[in-house]
Amino acid sequence: MLDMNGLRIFLLGWGVVALAVRLVYGWRAYTRKAKPGVDQTTPHPLAVLSMSIWFGVFGALLVFPDTVREQTLSMPFLPYMRITGLGLLAAGLWTLVRAHVALGEFYGVKLYIKQDHRLIDIGPYAHVRHPMYTTYLIWFAAMTLIVPHPVTALVLIMGGYGFYRMAKGEERMLCQALGEPYKHYCRRTGMFLPRM
Repeated sequence: MLDMNGLRIFLLGWGVVALAVRLVYGWRAYTRKAKPGVDQTTPHPLAVLSMSIWFGVFGALLVFPDTVREQTLSMPFLPYMRITGLGLLAAGLWTLVRAHVALGEFYGVKLYIKQDHRLIDIGPYAHVRHPMYTTYLIWFAAMTLIVPHPVTALVLIMGGYGFYRMAKGEERMLCQALGEPYKHYCRRTGMFLPRM
């Protein structure tokens, strides 16, 4: 299976790629400012807290792998959970990149409505309204499989609630700005998972 060094190498490589993606698209978003007086969303505190704790666990796994292994990695079924978790990390990163590409100029850390704002329903947005939040929830679930610990499970629960609240706020803004086309889009797509 995958030993701790292999796990660290995978996580380090994944972390470098994920950081590069976030920096490139984050910089693009930073250079575009909201117009004065425009409504904006702000991140939900639980979403921010869960992301912070998640990065702490991720860092601890890279810096203190023996301590993490002693506390959580001795379960007999863990190798299969770990492989599944690594697959989820990779799938989430792929989804994040596709979501950024689909959003293009409309990506921003905070949602604000632009004058030429339009509905994006290509790429992952064809099936899910909030694929970036889905990505973060996938990453939280992946870390829960890689490091099965109450803290990682709590991060998944907190993040789920925080991102749900953020998504609802964004949907209210988009319904108001885009009207019936967005309402129809909401009826045919899932919030975080595709509709069956």
